[in-house]
Amino acid sequence: MEEEMQAHVETVQRLVDAANARDWDALISVCAADVTLIHPLHDRPYSGYEGVREFFVLSADEAPDQFLHVDVLIRGGDVVALEGRITATIDDDPVVTPCAFFFTLRGERVHQIRMYYDTAAFYAEEDDSFLE
Repeated sequence: MEEEMQAHVETVQRLVDAANARDWDALISVCAADVTLIHPLHDRPYSGYEGVREFFVLSADEAPDQFLHVDVLIRGGDVVALEGRITATIDDDPVVTPCAFFFTLRGERVHQIRMYYDTAAFYAEEDDSFLE
């Protein structure tokens, strides 16, 4: 059981490392063929290898220097939770966005990726009046 827990965490770390390196083939290699990615700003999930690849490529094109910093990975059952922050440059300004991602694994493959972002931090940077 302990080995399986560690294997799940290592799989997610490989996915994160591949995303940060822009190695889309390595990223897809840890995913199941029917992987889905659910993002809060998109109205539909990205599905399958090509859909997930499309999301990461578009995201990297939008912010080429974006980097996911992992603060902690925690496994419970078939889910690995990631707490971290994404750094990037948007319109010549550095941006730090706290985030949490949940990876559901089936066997040793990522079956689903659910992404959540601290939008309060984003809006606070854009407009301090929203906090009043």
